[in-house]
Amino acid sequence: MTQSWSLNAQTEIAKDWLLEVGYVGTRGTRLVGFRDFNQAYLATPSNPINGVTTSTVGNAIARVPTIGVDPSASGPETFGASWYNALQTSLTKRFNHGLTLQASYTWDKTLDNLAQTSGINTVWGGFYVGDVHNMKTGWGPSEFDHPQRFVFNYVWDLPGPKNKNAVLDKVVGGWQVSGVTTIQAGHPLILYDANSGSIYGVFNSLAQLCPGMTVANIATSGSVNRRLNNYFNTNAFCNPPAISDGFGFGTLSRGAVHGPDQNNYDIAIAKRFLVGGINETGTVEFRTEFYNAFNHAQFADPGTNVSLSNFGQIGSTSVAPRLIQFALKYVF
Repeated sequence: MTQSWSLNAQTEIAKDWLLEVGYVGTRGTRLVGFRDFNQAYLATPSNPINGVTTSTVGNAIARVPTIGVDPSASGPETFGASWYNALQTSLTKRFNHGLTLQASYTWDKTLDNLAQTSGINTVWGGFYVGDVHNMKTGWGPSEFDHPQRFVFNYVWDLPGPKNKNAVLDKVVGGWQVSGVTTIQAGHPLILYDANSGSIYGVFNSLAQLCPGMTVANIATSGSVNRRLNNYFNTNAFCNPPAISDGFGFGTLSRGAVHGPDQNNYDIAIAKRFLVGGINETGTVEFRTEFYNAFNHAQFADPGTNVSLSNFGQIGSTSVAPRLIQFALKYVF
């Protein structure tokens, strides 16, 4: 079930200028997701589980709620939940004197208990990461969220000579510039450890910071270009708490750090020629479109599993290098 609510106010701050400010909220409950529903319990002499009084990695299958089912077994359940709260603002200029534009800014926070990077795609809702016997540990910022996002789009018909029949109009008239600029913060990241939760018969849960380390010690300093191979400080992480011959769950919260920001500029330049033809107002438009116009490298998220060799390394980009395309069309 999804419940949504909003409150919005609009005002014309000047002729043809509209300011809009709004609050938007969404609550999701009973969302479909996967989790290790048969995760083992800890057994001790004073708290035996199914007659077992000790806990080892090897006897995890004997300490499960349902005997005979693997502790890492998972399946779709409707345990998921989410919250979305956002401040949404926009400033719009209606088309006048050849110019129209809109600037939009969103500041939001999305929380859920369904991770999207654990091998389960969004068709099935995601996967719970954390101790299933303490569901609060899997709650945190959503990985798909951009907590801050600014988008600026515009279309400007450049002024030309008043005499449309003048030769000069063929050169300096009929030009148009348009584009979309997107600036947004990076995704919240979940940092994993393959050893986390092994004593419970599950693996790849939350990572663990070393004693004396805080969230401030995770990210390295400098530009993203200089951090491609060391986006994270690997010395900030240690094994989760040892329990017998295995490990408990890591305590690092979801979304403690964010991936790289994105700054993208798409620009188009067009020239119109009055040519007549089918009717006397027929025009030919020649367009040149620049995607990622400044060829700014925008990087994807780094590896997030402390147990793998690519941890903290960025191996791809999130936006293609500059693309230029040309178009010619007749409008009548």
